[in-house]
Amino acid sequence: MNRHLPANMNAQPKLVVAKAKQRARSFIYFFPASVLFTLFISVTSFVNAQSTGTEQQKADYQKAIAERSAKIVNTLSISDSVKYKKVQATIASQYFSLSAVQDRHTADIADIKKQALEKDKQADAIKTLEEKKSATLTQLHTDFIAHLK
Repeated sequence: MNRHLPANMNAQPKLVVAKAKQRARSFIYFFPASVLFTLFISVTSFVNAQSTGTEQQKADYQKAIAERSAKIVNTLSISDSVKYKKVQATIASQYFSLSAVQDRHTADIADIKKQALEKDKQADAIKTLEEKKSATLTQLHTDFIAHLK
């Protein structure tokens, strides 16, 4: 007689079948939930990676502007730390403002080019945008100089 076999051979298969059915039921309920959860995590990770990339680019840009403005202020030999930081912040703010104007101008030009306009009308619209950009930049530069005084 084999000592690894149970004494009651009829009871063992019923127990195995019952456990197999229970596992199958658990799998049927668990599998779709786990797939949905995995899909949710994947999409969330992808979206976070995209926004993190944009946030990282923005942080890198801000760091570069801070370093660039610090280099400019260092040449001025300002000994007062409050004035130093104020001038550095003013220069950094000017960089950000100039960048915003340029980004808006580029987007507006792209919008005009997407429209189905005649070449003359498109050229007039672009010329108007150029004039508007020039006026905005003139005002920015004037305000910048006034703020530094």
